[in-house]
Parts: sequence; C-alpha cells; structure tokens
Amino acid sequence: MRLGVSPAAGGAGALHDCPCPFVRSGSSLGTLRPIHRGMGPQLQHSDWLTGRVPDEVRAQIRRLVEVLGYLPHPQPLGVVTADAVLLAANQPLADLLGAGGDELLGADWADVMPGWEERLRGWDDEGAEEPRTHTFEEHVVGEGGRELWAHVVATPVVAEGVEDGDAGPALAAWTVFLSGRSAELPDDVERRRHEILELLLESPGEYVIKLDADGRVDFVSPSLCAVLGLSAEALLGRPLDEAHTCAAEYQAQMAGLWEELARPPFSVQREMTMATPAGERTVLWTFEALFEDDGVMRGVFCLGRDVSEWRGAERALERGELRLRTLVEQTNQMTWVTGSDGAIDDPSEDWMSFTGQSAEEMLGDGWLLAVHPDDRERVAAAWRQATSSESAYECEYRLRGAAGEYRWIASRAVPLPAANGGTEYFGVAQDVSERRRAEDALRRQLDLETMLASISTRLRAAQVANMPQVLDDMLAEVGRNTGVDSVSMHELDVDHLTFDRGRRWSRDRQSVEASESVTTLIELDWLRPRLEAREIVTVGDVAELPAEAEAERRLWDSLGLRSLIAAPLVFDDALVGMLALSTTDTLRTWDDGDIHFLRVLADQVASELIWYWDELNLAAMGECFLSFSPDYDHNLAAICAALGSVSGASFCLYDRRRGDDLLTVASWNAPVDLPTITASAGTACADVIAQGGDDVCVIAGLEHSAHARTSRDLNRYGARTYIGYPVKAGGHTVASLSALFDADVTLRSSQLELFRVLGRAAAVEEARRLDGEDRLLGLAQLEQAMERTVATLSGAMSTRDPYTAGHERRVAQLALAIGGAMGMDDAELRLLRLAATMHDIGKIAVPAEILSKPTRLSEAEFAIIKVHSAAGCDLLAPAALPGEVLIAVRQHHERLDGSGYPDRLEGDAIGRFARILAVADVTEAMSSHRPYRPALGVELALEEIQSGRGVRYDAEVCDICLRVFREEGFSFVE
Repeated sequence: MRLGVSPAAGGAGALHDCPCPFVRSGSSLGTLRPIHRGMGPQLQHSDWLTGRVPDEVRAQIRRLVEVLGYLPHPQPLGVVTADAVLLAANQPLADLLGAGGDELLGADWADVMPGWEERLRGWDDEGAEEPRTHTFEEHVVGEGGRELWAHVVATPVVAEGVEDGDAGPALAAWTVFLSGRSAELPDDVERRRHEILELLLESPGEYVIKLDADGRVDFVSPSLCAVLGLSAEALLGRPLDEAHTCAAEYQAQMAGLWEELARPPFSVQREMTMATPAGERTVLWTFEALFEDDGVMRGVFCLGRDVSEWRGAERALERGELRLRTLVEQTNQMTWVTGSDGAIDDPSEDWMSFTGQSAEEMLGDGWLLAVHPDDRERVAAAWRQATSSESAYECEYRLRGAAGEYRWIASRAVPLPAANGGTEYFGVAQDVSERRRAEDALRRQLDLETMLASISTRLRAAQVANMPQVLDDMLAEVGRNTGVDSVSMHELDVDHLTFDRGRRWSRDRQSVEASESVTTLIELDWLRPRLEAREIVTVGDVAELPAEAEAERRLWDSLGLRSLIAAPLVFDDALVGMLALSTTDTLRTWDDGDIHFLRVLADQVASELIWYWDELNLAAMGECFLSFSPDYDHNLAAICAALGSVSGASFCLYDRRRGDDLLTVASWNAPVDLPTITASAGTACADVIAQGGDDVCVIAGLEHSAHARTSRDLNRYGARTYIGYPVKAGGHTVASLSALFDADVTLRSSQLELFRVLGRAAAVEEARRLDGEDRLLGLAQLEQAMERTVATLSGAMSTRDPYTAGHERRVAQLALAIGGAMGMDDAELRLLRLAATMHDIGKIAVPAEILSKPTRLSEAEFAIIKVHSAAGCDLLAPAALPGEVLIAVRQHHERLDGSGYPDRLEGDAIGRFARILAVADVTEAMSSHRPYRPALGVELALEEIQSGRGVRYDAEVCDICLRVFREEGFSFVE
C-alpha cells in the first residue's frame, strides 16, 4: 500500500505557510470540484484499532504532525480519523485544549469542535468521489470549556490500494490545521501577533501584494514599495497589467497565472527576476487563490521573498560543483550526498551511471546490492559504524559496473551538518582497480617467491626415502596457493617420450594421486617441440588451440581442462619431465608472474629429480655389490641388473671372448634366444672388445649405421642405441658390458659414470675369475699329490690296520652320494672326497696292537683311539689344505648333542663336511667287520642313523642317507 496526500493538500499547506492577513471573520472557502473518481470506503476508527491501517500510513501521519505547517509562532496541528476520532496532536494543540501527553488521543473530535461534522457534511455525496481540502472558521472548545474561534484547514490523507474492498483510494484521516482567530486572546498575545505581522510587512526581504477579483492591487507592503521606488498610491487600485515598473517586469512571467490559480491546488510558486533602481533582484513568489464560500475566486494573495543572495550563492556553489565534478570526472571519481543521518533517500547520478541501478533500486539499502557479495557485510558494517557515530567513512570494496564486471572502489565520506538538522554525508569514490591489481600482483609475486623459497628448502633437505612425499607436498602447496584446479608432474623415461611416473593434485579431492592421464609425447606434435625447446607453454582456452594442436585439444578436452600452463623439466639439455597447472571450471589468463614462477620451480624440481634418480641408481649399485658372492658368474649377473636399473635399457649383456667366439655369460632382461657370434661378426660389442679403450662407447642411430647390416641382434630386436664398456683383465680386453635401447636415448653424465663403475667392477670379477682358475689348477695338482700321499699313507695304514684303508674309501663313496644329493658343486665334492679319504689318517699315531685287538677295548684303550681325530688334523695342517678339509677331519666324531669328541661341540658349531662324514662313518663302520665283532649289517646301521636323527646326527644328512640306501639302491663298492 502506498500513502499519498491529495493534490489539494499542496494548496492548503502553502496557504498556511503564508496566511493572508485580510481574511474576513466568518468567511469560508466553498466546495471545490472532486479531484478524481473511484473513491473506496472510508477507514473507520476500528480499522486503526484492529491494525487494518498499514504501519506506513500511521508513520506518515505522525510525520505530518511533526513537520507540516508553520507560522511565526507554533501552530496547533492534529490528525482525525474519517469518523472523527483524534489520532495525533502536537503540543500546541494539547496546550490549547488544556491536556497533557497523550490524554486527547482517542477522543471524539466532535466534542472538541462541535461544528466539525456539519462543516464536512456532503463531501461524499454522489459525484464527489474524493474529499478535498476544506477551509472554514469554527469555534473550538478549549481549556476549561472556553470557546475559541479558529481558522481551520482540513486536508484529507488518502490511503491508496485498500486490501479488502475496492482497489481505489480510501479516506484514511484528516490533517487539521488551526490558526487562532479568537477576539478573546489576551492583549499581549494580540499585540505580539500585530508585531509579527508588521515585521513581516516591513521586512526588506518579504514582499506582500493582495489582488482583488478583478486583478487590481488591493494591498501592497511598504517593503515592496521601497524596493521599487514607488508609492503605495501609485499601485493601489490599478491592475498589474498597466504600464508601471512592476507590471512591465512581470507581464511576460505572469502569463497564464490566473488560469493556473483557478485549478487545484489553487497555488502557484514562481521565481521571477525584478528590475529595481538598485539593480536586478530575484524574488520567489507564492500566489494563493482566495475563494468565497460559494467557490468563486475573490482574489489572490501574493507573498514574495528576496532570494537574490541565495541564488547568487547557489550559482557560485554550482560553479564550484561544476569545477569539482570536472575534477572528479578527470580523476575517475564519483560523488554523492546522503540525506539526514546518512539515509540514502536521493539517487546519485554518478552511482546510477556506474552501476546501472535505477533510482528506486539504489535507495535505502538497495545500493548495497551492487557491492560484491563477499564484501557486502563488511561495507554495511563500516557504513553503520560511521553513521551511528557521525564519524568519517572509509572503505574499499568491489562494485559491480553496469556491464556486470566488478571494479575495486575506494570510498570516503565525511559528515556535514544537514540544512534541516541532523547529519548528511558528502562522499567521493574512486576506481582503484588498477592500483589493486598492481598491489595484488606484487603481493602475489611475494607470496609465490616465499612459496618458492620454502619448496626449494624442503627439496634440498629431502632424503631419498622421503623425496616422493616431498614432491607430493610440493604439488599440493602449489595447487592451494595458485588457485588452480590441478597440478601434475610427469617424469619421462630414458627415451624422453614415454612417461613412466605421473602424480597429480586435484582441488576436488585435496590429495595427490597417481596419474596416467598422459602416457606419451609421441603424438603431441604441437606440445613436444615446445617443451624440448625449454618453452613455457600457456593455453588460455583449450577450445581455441590452433588446428595443428588437434591431438592436444582432444587430450585436454577428455580431461576436462579449460586453461593450462606447462613447463618442461630439463637437465643437461635433455627433457626429463613436465610440470603443469590447469583449471577445469574457469578460463585463466597466465601472466608473466605465472610464467616466471613455473620456470624457476621447474628448474629446481628438475635438479632435485636428477639428484634423486642418481641416488636411486647409487642405491641400486650398492645393492648389487652387497649381493656379491664368491661366485663371479652370479656377480656378473648382478652387475647387468644394476646397469639396467641405472640406464633404463631394454636389456643388458655381458659378452666374454673365448677364442673366436663371443659368449653371453650374463645378462638382464635379455631374449632367451641370443645367438653365439664371433668376434669378427661386425657387432657393436665385438667392436668394443676389439677397440679396447678406457671409456664408454655410445652408438646412436643403430638402424642407420653399418651395424644394422652386420649384426643379427640389432635386426632381430630392433635396438636403436648401443652403449658399451670394454672390460679388461690381465692387460687384455676380455669382455664387454653392454646396454641396448629400443629408442634414441642420451644418458646423463652421472649415468655414464655409474656405467664406468659397473664396468670396472666387472673387470675385478674377471680378474678374480682368472685367479680362481689358476688357484683351482694348483688345487687340482695339490689334490693329485695329496691323493698320491693318501694312497701311500693308506698303504702304510693297511699294514697296521687292514680295515682302515677300505673303510675310508667306502666312507668317501657314501659322503659323495650324500653331498651330491645336497646340491654341492664339483669343487665342494672334490674337497669332501679328500676329507673323507683322509678322515682317519690320525690312527697312524695309535699303536697297532690296539687297532687290531680282537676283543673289546678297555676304557683306557678307547681313550687312546679318540686321539686320532685331533692327531689327523695336526698331521695334515702343514700341508696347507683348505680349512673345510682340516675341520672335517677333526670334527667327524662330534655329535649334535655334545656327546662326541674331541671338543664336545654342539649344533651349528659342527662344520657341514663333518656332519656328512659323521653319518657316512657310522653307517660304513656298522656295516663292516671289525677285529672285535662281525659286521652288523646295513639295516642295523640305518636304524642307528634314524634313531639319532636330529639328536646326534644332522637331520637333513640322515634323511638323504636313508633315501639313497632305501630308495636309490646305494651300496658300497669294493
């Protein structure tokens, strides 16, 4: 619902602003024509009590009482409902009626003004569809029942759009203005009234004229006569259109005035320029029509106010404002002025022009709707704080422009005294977007540099074990602080085309995960050369990529990317990976700060990645060397595996030259059908061996070299790059360590150095192999001599103990059967046979009569027999036999439970050969004749072995002994 005042109210208000002093007592203005048709029902007093009258109507009426109408002294004002109930009264009215506070509110106005109903009767007769302003003189029942005459102006207040009932306006209330007319006023009050009237008439800035019904001057104030330089007699009784000074100046400006006064609101205000002997003056005139009771105009009351100085000041102010506005416009600013107490009740042209808001949209708190939602509450709080404390307002925020884009605005406003009381604010706002952008860019650059320093510190401090986690943390930190949707890093394989490891941080998941979104650069012909040229690739909009980047556009579309920036990871002029930032929901323009940041970050990451890879390669080599064993063939295989890890080769070979042939004696990941080639076959490894040298040999582009025509390996396996190292031993190149790649590769200097280290390790193994062969040759010769010595000793022993020589030979047969089943190689078996053949050699120190005694030995004699195991070890020690042989001879009578001799050893303290000899010795001894007893047989011997399994004898040896007899049919051979 909207509250409006009937158009007739303007006339009444103006009339009582400047009341005519010549209204005759008892006169009344007649009934006027209705304003418009379609009047709804009146609002009754019950409507006010039940809340049917809207709050805004109530508030408007109270505001009317506070601010409408004034005279040189306070004027009684009140608001009366349509059915004559007093709603509001100002203090002068309360004083007039002798009441205090709100005592009168709700009173029957007919008791206050008995003639009220009669004066207003008939306004709603047929044809009069809206009340109009009524003016009349009526008595008022004042304090103590005293009747006072008053000039009354009753102005209707119309409430439009009543909710129930007709849609048209309804009479809400009457605003009643009282102007005292009582002849019973005290003399001092009447005297004061005349003094005020004389002051008004004589005031040099106030001019009064009254015209009669014919337009003749009925009264003119002395102040106007003085300023015109005319006497009152020269003007009185003459119409204004006669040729005198005043009429000549006003004639053109007053055209149509009489017709306007005959129409509501029966009041006209005009500002006119008047020539006077003292110069040109500007006068603001108010013309009020005066009507008889029958509605006939009886004259016009004219009140003029000299506003020359005001208008001069206003023009000066306008010129200042023009200069200020010009300055503001030149400095990209806008200005505004608020209403009282900071209320936004008048639209600002600057604001509306900038934001595109209409006047209705920006009033009240509507202007806040153009402020960015993220800044709105902060701006509102700053404005409330400033206006509540009447302090200066200052705030920066984002403001939506007419085109929809947001600009940073710096607003400042200072409080100034308002003309009608309270405080208004004069404000200036300047577009500071460029400054904010520069500040944001600088702040962002500082943030990026700080982040770079932090990441660099952590990368340099990382260990091999935590480097993957440090790299993941780096991706997450970059993503969170650059506003992108994802950050990914992909590491290239040695072919510089295939990605073998990818990691990606995404804003949606807030985590880093493995990424296989990009697996190769082979088909990315637009991106790859740019990365290889160390170029930072920026894509503001994937949809706008050039035609030659169709493969890249399809890839990035499939990943949902909108914008991206990618930096190559380069080391030693080789592309080793890629670091990329991307957005999925919004387009982004990558600026110089982004490019600089990513370039520096990529360089640091590439450097640390190379260090990390080198450390992994060193670790792989360390594991290789730690896994070395006495078997040099095993060690050569470990070297090939380490080379594969270090170089990333397709497969690795170790080829040894043997006569005219090259034999692959060790390999890693090699095909199983490698052919045997000759040293003169034109292969790369044959060339490396033939040329010798001390450094790594690199052959790139094998498919275009002479080797492609001469090497069957290259043609069969499609190798494209060969890297080999000549292995030397004994002053000659005896082998080659080779890595073959199915792509064009370039090894880093650190990888080549590790290649050399592995080649030198292979040379050490070759030298050790040659030394071992020489040692084995010497051992074989020694073994032959020992066997001859043993045969001689056995022959000597047979003369003292006929059973000993055959016993050692048979024990050797069983020991070799057991050792072979346990997986011993030839060298071990040779040593085992030597130990078995000589294990009782110590019996040469035992008297022959004890050895051949046909009866059971006494305890003392058996103690002498026990000496033979230690004596045998001592006897063989000067011959420098291998330790395994000497230990076996000494320990072959030891038992796992410690019941053996000579040292009563237990468990693992007994050597491997001795455990085998213990089982073989007992089995053969029980199976054969002895001087003191006949043979017990093999089955009793095996029962002894089975009963002592894991207690006295080694369990594994017992199981094999039992198996070779019972399942494999072993028997002693004489």
